[in-house]
Amino acid sequence: MIVELLKDPPAQSPPPGGAERRRSRRLPVTLPGSLMPLDPVTHLTVPGAAATDVQVRNVSLHGAGLRCATAMADDDAYHLDIGPGPLKIHARIRVRSSRQRRDGLWDVGVEFF
Repeated sequence: MIVELLKDPPAQSPPPGGAERRRSRRLPVTLPGSLMPLDPVTHLTVPGAAATDVQVRNVSLHGAGLRCATAMADDDAYHLDIGPGPLKIHARIRVRSSRQRRDGLWDVGVEFF
């Protein structure tokens, strides 16, 4: 069922500049998750590294939107685990954007790779 919700809608004309440019539809969710940093060369979990707790705010076939307490640098790679609830994801991700909110938390956009 979730895969059906994430499927792309029928092809339309290209969006105007500044409009939505994502490759696939986002599904809003509110799920806890955790990130483990990956070695930039091997893409394996860094031994002894601490996990970072995040809240997954939306997910698509190509990426996810996260909320966390710390900033993340563009192109940093992590292993994302979302376990509880109806959606289980264990995937490698790469940070594409990180913006601080007024409440001090960070909205982070990531893509799966």
